[in-house]
Amino acid sequence: MVTYFCTTLGEETSKEFATGVTTVLTLPQQDPATLARHAARVLANTTRLNAKIVNLKAQQTAINAALAADPQDRAILKEKSEVEDDLAKARFNLTEDLEMALTFDKDKARKNAYCTYRDDEQRLINNWGKVYMLIIGQCTQALKDKLKEDVNWQAISWLRFY
Repeated sequence: MVTYFCTTLGEETSKEFATGVTTVLTLPQQDPATLARHAARVLANTTRLNAKIVNLKAQQTAINAALAADPQDRAILKEKSEVEDDLAKARFNLTEDLEMALTFDKDKARKNAYCTYRDDEQRLINNWGKVYMLIIGQCTQALKDKLKEDVNWQAISWLRFY
């Protein structure tokens, strides 16, 4: 059976069947230099936005003082509205995740690695279902009933859905 699985369903599936150990695929890792560069960009962006927020709060305080002196001045009211809007935008931008900047080649390689990972994962899941159906199809009803009484049946039986 191991030889049949290897030739029809792939080497990983046959190894899993022969050893009983599930293949664990690892997610593709990002280049450490790219991660360090991204962390530096995030830090610089956070520092810039925090400085902008401090500046806008100081402007807001000055505007509030000017409004206390002349509450009907439309120019000051308009400026207050603009500063409050800028402050809200800066606070929102501070909570957003900064997208990782990659060159075209690195971005393409990263996308290809993730596509390969997803394809391999889907292929393994499909093959588990095929192995399950092949083996369970060879069993008599009496054996199937006996298998259903096993404590590990729930962990095994989910494969029939793939």
